[in-house]
Amino acid sequence: HRVFGGVTERALSMCPRLADLKLQNYYSREDFALRNAVVTAEGALQYAMQEFPGTICGSKCLVAGFGRIGSQLVPRLRALGADVTATTRKPQTAARIEALGCHFVPTDRLGDGGNYDILFNTVPAMLFTSDVLAAYPHGTLLIDLSSAPGGVDMAAAKKLGIAAMHAFSLPAKVAPRAAGEIIKRTVYEMMKE
Repeated sequence: HRVFGGVTERALSMCPRLADLKLQNYYSREDFALRNAVVTAEGALQYAMQEFPGTICGSKCLVAGFGRIGSQLVPRLRALGADVTATTRKPQTAARIEALGCHFVPTDRLGDGGNYDILFNTVPAMLFTSDVLAAYPHGTLLIDLSSAPGGVDMAAAKKLGIAAMHAFSLPAKVAPRAAGEIIKRTVYEMMKE
């Protein structure tokens, strides 16, 4: 029998008898991750619009990371009229960011700070430490889109007056039908293989 799931490693650790089944993890597939990134980016916009007292249009936004989610979020922010900066470690990615009409900052320069209204973290590593957060203005909104446990020192953010929030598992929260369709489509594709 084939069993499809999103977190098969966790299921195996909780129930070792599942090892007898052929577990297939749709979370590990690139097609699933790319489709999910679109929904995550739209969910990030929804959270930003709910939590930020201004408008996206005219705001200064920093997106940490330009991978699957960042590359979907940056053009959407730009389309809404935001002044967008994204971080990257790679020169070719910096060129892609600039081609979108946005600015880039090397990821290792996050600690230089800046006068941003909204920060989005998409990198699943602890980037926003206490020292890095101290470089951003009190009242800045920070939305952590990375996988749990996240990439933001939440206790430090609170002490520094940064309005930080985790936004884990956004697709199921903000667009459950779309999230379900993505899973269904991915599983159907896996069944054909």
